Amino acid sequence: MHPYLVGYFSLLYTIPGGDKHEVAVGHRTYGKKGPNRKIAKMEDLGIPEVLVNEWFDSLFLTHMAFEHDCEGDSPGSMLTRAALVFLYAMVDAQLAVVSQWKIHEKRDSFHRSEILFLDEVAVGVGHDGEVWVDHDEHSFKARIKAIPAILSRRIDGKEYILNLGTDWGERLLYGNKLRNAVMHSSIDEPMQRVSKEELKNATDSVIRYFDELAGNAPATFGYLSTLLANRDELLQKAPKMKR
Repeated sequence: MHPYLVGYFSLLYTIPGGDKHEVAVGHRTYGKKGPNRKIAKMEDLGIPEVLVNEWFDSLFLTHMAFEHDCEGDSPGSMLTRAALVFLYAMVDAQLAVVSQWKIHEKRDSFHRSEILFLDEVAVGVGHDGEVWVDHDEHSFKARIKAIPAILSRRIDGKEYILNLGTDWGERLLYGNKLRNAVMHSSIDEPMQRVSKEELKNATDSVIRYFDELAGNAPATFGYLSTLLANRDELLQKAPKMKR
C-alpha cells in the first residue's frame, strides 16, 4: 500500500474543509503546509540505483519471511505471501527497467515491433511482421522469454532463447502461478497459503533465471552477476529443500 499512500498524504492537505463528517480529516489539515514530497523519477535516482533497490528490497523481505514463525498449523505466514509477491514484482521490475534502459541507449537498434512489445503495447507479432496492438500486459511466461531474446539479439548481437523446460524453469512458473493465487484470491475462498519451502523454491528458481541471463546475455544483464554474488546470503535462512 505504501506507494499509494504517498500520493494520498500529499493530496490530503489540499482537501477543502467543511462541517460534514466525511471531510473532517480534510478540514483539520486544510491550510496547513504539506510535506515536501514529490514523485521520484528514474533519471533522478539513476538506473543502477533502481535495479539494486528492487533486488535488496526483495532480499530483505525474503529474509524476514524465512526467519518469522509460521501461523498455527500453516507452514508459512503472511510474510511468506508478501515475500513471494515482492519477489516476482522484482523480476518484472528488472526486465522492465532494463528494457527501457536499452531502448533509451540504442533505440535505432530495435525494430518498431520490438519496441512496442517491450513497451507492452503490442500483444503479438505475426509471421509476416504484422503487430497486434492493444494496451495490455503480456503473460509472465511470454515476458521472461521474449524480453531477454529481444535484448540479447539487439544488444549482445546473438540469438538467445531461454529454455524453461527445466526443473528450475517449472518451479519459476509455478511460483508465479502461486503469486497470482495470492494476489487474486476469490472472496469466497480462503486465502492461498505460501509455505517457506515454496518460497525457497521460488527464490532459488529466480536466482537460476538471473544466472542464465547474466551468463548468456552479459552485455545486457551482466550487472546481475554483481547482485548474485550474495546469493548464499539470500538462501542461508531458507529451510532445507526436500528431495
